Amino acid sequence: GNYTTASAVGSHSEGVGTSDIKTLINNFVPGNGTIDGRTGIVQTQAIQIASHAEGYATVAGGTGTHSEGIATRASISGAHAEGIATQANGMASHAEGVSTIASGTSSHSEGQNTIASGWGAHAEGLVQFPNTGSIKATGKGAHAGGSAFASSINGIANILAGSTASYARGSVTAQNSSEGSLTSNGDGSRATGSIYVNGANS
Repeated sequence: GNYTTASAVGSHSEGVGTSDIKTLINNFVPGNGTIDGRTGIVQTQAIQIASHAEGYATVAGGTGTHSEGIATRASISGAHAEGIATQANGMASHAEGVSTIASGTSSHSEGQNTIASGWGAHAEGLVQFPNTGSIKATGKGAHAGGSAFASSINGIANILAGSTASYARGSVTAQNSSEGSLTSNGDGSRATGSIYVNGANS
């Protein structure tokens, strides 16, 4: 198709590219084009040996990587990215959904706007507005999940599993410029529950 390239042994590329990646992402996920960080032309590209890219402006940049959907990136060996504007940047990582990032080795991120950056970490769930909320699994083997929602641009709603084998799961809702966090930040620690704040920190 237009703007497609397969440039290595055993690579495969199909679909189309775009002349404006930022606009493409914003058309599907308003506001997330800036978060993605790319501008201008992006081809659908299978760059390394046995890589596979298909869809709309997807990039399979590592050996044995697979990128599919819209504006997804699988950047390092064995990574897999699927959905819209997802990034699998860790070796053997998997990112799926909308604007998720799996940057840790063997990490897995799914849902919307979640981040798994720890080795073997898993982040899942829904962050409705990534500039005011987050679901992050940053510790080795950590697991973070749930729903994080802040109604105001001045509010903060976070779920964090920040240490080795830590677990944080639940719901954080922050209304009217308030702040709420559900955090598991000690090795093997566990934090679960539901937090609702309206005008006061929690």
